[in-house]
Amino acid sequence: MVARSFTRMSRLHENPDLPVVAPWKTVTPITGDIFSLERNPYYFAVDTEGNQLPYIDRIEMNLVEDIEVFNMRVIAGEVDMQHRHVLLDKLPILKREAKKGNYRVLLWPNQGGSEAAIFVNQTWVGDQEIEKLLRNRDFRIALSLAIDRDEINESIFLGIGQPRAFLPLPGSLFYPGPEYEKKYVERDLVKANEILDGLGFKKANNGYRFLTDRNGPLIISMAVLSRTFLNFEGIGELVVNHLKEIGINVQLKVEERSLFFTRIRNNEQQLTLWADPAPNPWAYPEITLPVNSVNAFAPFVGMWYSTNGDKGTEPKGGLKRLLDLFSQGNGLPMERRGDLGKELWRVHGDNLYVIGIVGNSPAYNGVVVVKNNFRNVPDVAPNISFLQNPGIARTEQFYFEQN
Repeated sequence: MVARSFTRMSRLHENPDLPVVAPWKTVTPITGDIFSLERNPYYFAVDTEGNQLPYIDRIEMNLVEDIEVFNMRVIAGEVDMQHRHVLLDKLPILKREAKKGNYRVLLWPNQGGSEAAIFVNQTWVGDQEIEKLLRNRDFRIALSLAIDRDEINESIFLGIGQPRAFLPLPGSLFYPGPEYEKKYVERDLVKANEILDGLGFKKANNGYRFLTDRNGPLIISMAVLSRTFLNFEGIGELVVNHLKEIGINVQLKVEERSLFFTRIRNNEQQLTLWADPAPNPWAYPEITLPVNSVNAFAPFVGMWYSTNGDKGTEPKGGLKRLLDLFSQGNGLPMERRGDLGKELWRVHGDNLYVIGIVGNSPAYNGVVVVKNNFRNVPDVAPNISFLQNPGIARTEQFYFEQN
């Protein structure tokens, strides 16, 4: 109880009495309908002319529980500046209503490389044949070859994204090379069906395949997160239809955030549709590497790693190689981690523990909407969670233009 109380009192957004060195300090804590901040007169920074930063005296954020209602308020021009949770599929109406709402729309590209990817759980425990199937590299290749990424890009990402594998963007220190960009990405239903036929999974009269060890149906579940930055439900529905064409019956489970991540940690998800927000595996490792049980493609290996082998599942093969590369890099300065990072992503590209779908788009954190009198917001800035965007855009220098 004492520890929880101390943690709560040490949080900027919950304790208005907490001394801060940040640009703003809390006035009304985030626990209510309005979260408000006011400028910190003791903030250390000034602009080039000696003016005290930040420029904005007060910030108010209103709680809106329904994401569609929230987006309609943004479209109506009721906010001065908003980034996260402005959905990409609202882009056409945002553009159409921009003049009336007196705002501009900015598209900040995600630096992570994958805004949608399928994490295939290598440590799931249950039906023994499904266990073996999820751990089978050829099966994962068949899944990847069956996905129509162009349709997903056009339908969900409005053609703005790029069908690509699960890897960082070109220009990253860890980019493994262009040969991995499209590896197992081009749709090939003939090849996908050949792989599954070779694995012994025959099709029933209804077109779906059945298990080889008994006459039961082959059914795999895939979890997607509801009410988030991107229409993962829509992506999931398209993936279900694509995999049906090769006889794979995928049951879609739409889950709210706490349940979604609880089931990941408990090793209960078979397939998880999510995103990779970080290209640097050392800066934000739990998505890319099984270093704890939040990792969706091997949560029990993550448990093993985070407990020094006391719990969980010891890694083998490619999973062990990922962790070995990660550990080697921990002892090196960033500029010397490049070759290790490239090799780490090659391991991903060869094994398809995560099946990339679409990346290099502004979808993951959301479209940026800015009132026309709200200035100093850059047209392009990194759109990536671990940089705490839009903070990376230097929010203390934002200001309102006076008429």
